[in-house]
Amino acid sequence: MARKRRAAGELDESLVALLERAGRPLTGLMLTEMLREQGEIVAVSLVFRALRKLVECGTLHKLLLSRGYVPTRSPAEIYLHCTACGEIGRIANEETFLKIEDAAERRRFRVTRPIVEVVGRCAHCLEREADARFRQ
Repeated sequence: MARKRRAAGELDESLVALLERAGRPLTGLMLTEMLREQGEIVAVSLVFRALRKLVECGTLHKLLLSRGYVPTRSPAEIYLHCTACGEIGRIANEETFLKIEDAAERRRFRVTRPIVEVVGRCAHCLEREADARFRQ
């Protein structure tokens, strides 16, 4: 049986809910597959269009390193990307973003969407690596 036409905003709400539950960045293709597993028939192009709109309005943030999306909790978030497990930590720090905007303005550059991602290892992975070295 074909799925009835979805109400305006329903796809947006489903995408945000999936990302909130996941607790980690998910790509557009991953989100499309998850919707299909739930019985939703949705075109990939519609998912990407909805994701783009949610990023533009500030509901989601697209991370460059993981190529995934996460819900935005603060417009001034620094994302800590663990390269071992993929976990994303967050630090809300408006002062850093103001400094970036001030520095850019001095160079006659207008910041439209600041993105700060820091690459490293999370505490869990550092502990696991230390345990592995200790056992050797």
